Amino acid sequence: MNSVVKPIRREKGLRGLYELMEFFRARLEVPRTIVEIGCYRGEASVVFAELFRKVWCIDPWEPYPRYDNMPMDHLNDFTADDWAEAEREFRRHTLKYDNIEAIKGRSVVVASSWPHGQVDVVYIDALHRYENVKADILAWLPMVRPGGFMSGHDYSQKKWPGVVRAIKEVFPRGIFIDRFSDSSWAVGIS
Repeated sequence: MNSVVKPIRREKGLRGLYELMEFFRARLEVPRTIVEIGCYRGEASVVFAELFRKVWCIDPWEPYPRYDNMPMDHLNDFTADDWAEAEREFRRHTLKYDNIEAIKGRSVVVASSWPHGQVDVVYIDALHRYENVKADILAWLPMVRPGGFMSGHDYSQKKWPGVVRAIKEVFPRGIFIDRFSDSSWAVGIS
């Protein structure tokens, strides 16, 4: 166990995310930075804040174009008020963490001005359509330093085939994709 980082506090219902944090703790000399894309109410953000020195949380917290047959269809019905409430809850959840910085915006736009090779981990849990997941991966991949990880949530062929398709297209055969009990995934970047 890395003595530089405090033990991770365990919350019910987040077992797979804790597995992922232990995975990062074992593989990153000192977990410094993570960019979380799609933060919603901040539940994962506070888990990340317990391990990483800096957590950038990127989310527009606003309605997006309606998609037919989109996984997580319930989000299609979210109004601007619903998203504003989600953002307020995010702020409440993360208030006591001085290592969390929220950036309100679309991830691909934010990535366009981000320095390359400066992030240990990028974690994607935003729109689950194939096109969106692939765009997020391609936009943020150059930001991950060698030895870091591209990761995310919802690697499930049955529930989110677009997520799996995007990951498999970006990362060629022979690249090992680690998976965790909550459907999180991680790919090492060399």
